[in-house]
Parts: sequence; structure tokens; C-alpha cells
Amino acid sequence: MISRVSAEQGVARGSARAAPRPHAATLLLARALDHLEEGVVAGLLGFMVILAFANVVVRYLTTSSLAFSEELLINLFVWLSLFGAAIAVRRKAHAAVTMLVDRLPAPFRPAVRVAAYGLSLLATGLMVMQGWALVSYQRAMGVETYSMSLPMWWFSLGIPVGGVVIAIRIVEAAWKELRDGAAHQGGAGGERSS
Repeated sequence: MISRVSAEQGVARGSARAAPRPHAATLLLARALDHLEEGVVAGLLGFMVILAFANVVVRYLTTSSLAFSEELLINLFVWLSLFGAAIAVRRKAHAAVTMLVDRLPAPFRPAVRVAAYGLSLLATGLMVMQGWALVSYQRAMGVETYSMSLPMWWFSLGIPVGGVVIAIRIVEAAWKELRDGAAHQGGAGGERSS
């Protein structure tokens, strides 16, 4: 009997050791995406600040400006704002009206939040599809920026790429909501379901 219990515990321990590996890989991938998002935003923001400052200095000293700077800043802002929105989804930093959800009975709140994430995912999916259509059109027509003569689709590509990153973050947030809601409903015995 003792050897049978020990063997069962050994199997349980072995499976407990095997389970964190996919979780560790997922965690590593999530951290890499976190760093990628933050790196893109920090790099773009730093570059945009330096470019805008340089334009002000040149304009002040020479009464002319860097002609390309305004166009470049406006187009890079697309990438900056969409990657910033993805970070905001990850941090739950978007404005949310929760008055109705907060008045619901506790067991229903996670389902309503997940439904809201579903609607957000739908809107983001539409944005990705339309963004990709815009990129395809601009590539096919050879649309270029006015002052720099760069392909416009380079900048418009930020819409579908940023949208995909936002969608990943929405799915991640919905999954956490489902997992946390199930843990809270499971009582004391079901709290550690992950």
C-alpha cells in the first residue's frame, strides 16, 4: 500500500513538474511581447520627440522647417497610438464604464466583462480587416507620401499590425477574466485553477 501511494504521488509530482513547461513558455512569449510593445512605443516616442525638437530649432534659427518632419510625425503616430493602445489593454488602463456591471450579482460580472471583450475583439477585427484592405490598395496603386516619396503602406501597415497586437491583448485579458471568475466561483477549493 505504501509503495502504491508513493507511486501515485510520484506520478502526480511528475505531472506537476511537466505542467509548468508550457506555462513557462507562454509566460516567456508574453514577456517578449510586453518588451516588444514597450520598445516600439519608447523608440517611436523618443524619435518623434527628437524630430519635433529638431524641427523647432531649425525653424527658429533659419525661418524654414524640415519639410518632411510633419508628415513623418503624423504617420508614425499611427504606429505609436496603436501599440500604446495594446499596452493600455494589457494594463487595463482604458476608460471603462462599469456602473452597470458593478450592480450585477458577482457571478454574472465575469461573463459580462468577457462579452465586452468579445465586442472589443470584433471591433478590432474589423479594424484589422479594413487596415489590411487599405495597405493592399496603397501597395497596388503605388501611393507615396507627399514630401518624402516613401510608400504610404509602410505607415498604414501600423493599423493591421497594431490591431493584431491589440487583439492578442484582448484575448489575453478575456482569458484572465474567465480564469479569475472561475477561481472565484469555485470557492476555497477551486481558487488555484491555473
